[in-house]
Amino acid sequence: MKPEERARVKIDKQLNNAGWEIVSRNEYVPNSTLVVKEAIMRGNIESDYLLFIEDKAIAVVEAKKEDNPLGENVKKQAEDYAVNPQPWYGLWFDNLIPLVYMANGNKIYYKNMLVPDSEYEELTEMHSPKKMLQLIGKKSEFGALPLLEKQGLRECQYKAEINLEKSLKSGNKKNLAILATGSGKTYLACLASYRMLNYTATKRVLFLVDRNNLARQTESEFNLFDRTEKQQSLSELYKINRLRKESDIKGDIVISTIQKLFAVLTGQALSDDNEDTEDENAKRAEEKELEEVVQLGSDLKLPSDYFQLIVVDECHRSIYGKWKAVLDYFSGAKVLGLTATPTPEAYSYFNNNVIEKYTYDDSVVDGVNVPSRVYRITTEVTEHGGTIEAGTEIIEAPKGKSETTTYAVTNTIEYAPTQLDRSVINRNQMKTVLTAYKNAIYTELYPEREVKWEYIPKTLIFAKDDNHATEIVNVAKKVFGSEFENGEVPENYVKKITYSSGDSNALIRDFRIEKDFRIAVTVTLVATGTDVRPLEVVLFMKDVQSDVLYTQMKGRGCWIVNTFSDKFF
Repeated sequence: MKPEERARVKIDKQLNNAGWEIVSRNEYVPNSTLVVKEAIMRGNIESDYLLFIEDKAIAVVEAKKEDNPLGENVKKQAEDYAVNPQPWYGLWFDNLIPLVYMANGNKIYYKNMLVPDSEYEELTEMHSPKKMLQLIGKKSEFGALPLLEKQGLRECQYKAEINLEKSLKSGNKKNLAILATGSGKTYLACLASYRMLNYTATKRVLFLVDRNNLARQTESEFNLFDRTEKQQSLSELYKINRLRKESDIKGDIVISTIQKLFAVLTGQALSDDNEDTEDENAKRAEEKELEEVVQLGSDLKLPSDYFQLIVVDECHRSIYGKWKAVLDYFSGAKVLGLTATPTPEAYSYFNNNVIEKYTYDDSVVDGVNVPSRVYRITTEVTEHGGTIEAGTEIIEAPKGKSETTTYAVTNTIEYAPTQLDRSVINRNQMKTVLTAYKNAIYTELYPEREVKWEYIPKTLIFAKDDNHATEIVNVAKKVFGSEFENGEVPENYVKKITYSSGDSNALIRDFRIEKDFRIAVTVTLVATGTDVRPLEVVLFMKDVQSDVLYTQMKGRGCWIVNTFSDKFF
């Protein structure tokens, strides 16, 4: 390699490290932040590097071989380019390219041509697009966005961020990223939020979550994100608030459910309910589909331009119907929607502007997820309902009350499958289902594994309601207890994760990392979005009417686990 070529390799790297994309003059892309190599100048002479922001030349770099001292003749050559711009490109100032650099791979010198009688200064690194704009006292909506390094990102994350920025530059406010479960949607949101906050005029970001337990998970991911200029965590650079009290709305990044945002926007007090209870109540109300569309009124507590970027997680859900007016109010904000399961409503809301589509099948091919298998357990009762014969002793327990009444029915009672586990609790039916599952674990589902009942595949069971979840836990203890010497399962073997179980965040964390916690029973708290990577089996003991919700719930068990230590299994 010639000395000039060696120097160019080093200079290219210095420019890349500063956030500049380098292209040949035939690869120039309008409205981009980039460097053109060997750009044609006056008299068909080629400048080594010509730097552009918004199609306007902001700097010229004169490159020499490593042993060149970068003396007066190099200065004259570089400044000649600066004061004799060409008509084929735009300018930030009339008849002037404002910044001049000289480099030989080992040293970098720069001069600001806007400052009279200024001298060349030696730099330790090349200036970034953001720094150059600051030096010339100009602003650009997206021009300071630096080159995005692909290393450390999944292909779908990289493409989504690149396409998001292209879409925003083209004037599209609404942008939809369809990314399979487990592919890193929240990490993409962190990346997009950081780049918008640091390199554009964005002052505040809203991250809308579907449930409070997802808000807690999201807050943790945002706090830890450190793909920043100096590898500082995002929480060191910006104030990240999960909306729990009115003053939290003043953060740089605000994480909230749409219900809490509505309360603050309209001046209502935030609910004193336990957040898990709040989630369960919201889910029940949603299932009834009887809620009226909210009205914002005229006395609103936030200006419509309060947020400049809104990221909507699980965007196939909360932003339509009842709550649509809340998001519509912030009409000037740019919106990034994230989902693994888009609906027609989502496509419509985002104007079919899909910036990236990475499907579940794609994720299986790439080893991000595993293919799912369906194992069906049917009983006569679940399929056709059941009969309570006359004379059968039953226990009547009114909902919400602790008193029970035991008596023998005088007439035969028929009940439908839809009544099972709601108005009628049949423990024998639960036992039949759980026994069938237990018997299949090491015979049909995982025949290649050594039989270890204390370490069965981590299993998540979906119940119909909190009371049903309690019944399942009790029956599961008996069914699996028969495989242990004392007839009882270990203390933490099976637990309930519902609004009545205490700290659901701690329980989800325990289910994720504790080796002896094998079976979790939930209603909605672990239904969508929640990261429990070691989970292998999802058992539905409830009907799911929505294809989208079923796919989301099933996805909890499709993540790969081979990146985790054996302690999780």
